[in-house]
Amino acid sequence: MSNYDATKLQYDNQIKEVKNNVTELKKQLKASKDTSISNYDATKLQYDNQIKEVKNNVTELKKQLKASKDTSVIKELKNNIFSVQTKIKTYQKERKKTLKNLELQQIAAIEQQIETSNTTILSLQSNLDSAQAQVEALNGTDSEINENITILTEKENVASELLTYENKKTECENNLKTFDLQNGKCTVKASVSGYISQNMEIKQGSYVQEGTTICRILPETSSGYYAEVYVGNADIAKMRNGQKVKFEIAAYPSAEYGYFTGVVDSISKDIKVDESSGSAYYLVKVKCEQATVTNKEGKTGSIMNGMACQAKVVVDEENVLEYLLKKIELLD
Repeated sequence: MSNYDATKLQYDNQIKEVKNNVTELKKQLKASKDTSISNYDATKLQYDNQIKEVKNNVTELKKQLKASKDTSVIKELKNNIFSVQTKIKTYQKERKKTLKNLELQQIAAIEQQIETSNTTILSLQSNLDSAQAQVEALNGTDSEINENITILTEKENVASELLTYENKKTECENNLKTFDLQNGKCTVKASVSGYISQNMEIKQGSYVQEGTTICRILPETSSGYYAEVYVGNADIAKMRNGQKVKFEIAAYPSAEYGYFTGVVDSISKDIKVDESSGSAYYLVKVKCEQATVTNKEGKTGSIMNGMACQAKVVVDEENVLEYLLKKIELLD
């Protein structure tokens, strides 16, 4: 075997080995990506199911609480609700911590793959440089020139393989950005601390329109109560800030406990429409001046979040005589 043939065979073996390495690394990258996404989704689904199950328990306990009138049962149900809500917080913290650790592991694995890719690219380039140096050392006969053309063709093929591998590297970097984006979406942070009160039921896979209120945060410590009063279009012109408001809560009949009192705090600037009934209304926010009422027997009733009420707003005042004179048209 001539010196040229031996060199060519050596170069061909190098090219074959490089191609095999590239193929194997592609398989490893794909397997690593699929495994990472599968583990992440499975872990996330497991925690979501746990949280969903506990939330369903809270809903059931709240139904029982609403239906019960036994004081001891109500107290026990409240304790159970608090316990289950604490469990929800625990699951949510564990979910956040576990998913964060899993993402960090996946990110580290992808970064390691990228580093390996860079090393392989450098190795390929080194092999190409070495082969080129060996070709240049050969004697320039016609036969050798033809062989050099073949080698250059192979070199072009290897360059194509390098380009493919660069694309794989870019794909890995994009996957890393995707994980970073998922990490940013996993946590919803509120500006205040408190308890979550859902306004609507949301199931996994549901779509929520932009601007839709899905829940409220109830403060951990009470800073005062507000009533949201729906006022029709015909009466809104009579409303103004500072007006006195009397409202009755069904749990504490006014005939026995009297009325809760408050003042108009704010009036919505635009009209709203109830999607279920189609009725239009303005939202008037009333600040409660008292959170408790007492009946003649000394029993005390307290306002709680979510209670329904019927409000009566004092829009004008006049004495009985003037009112009667106006009715019989003796006074303008």
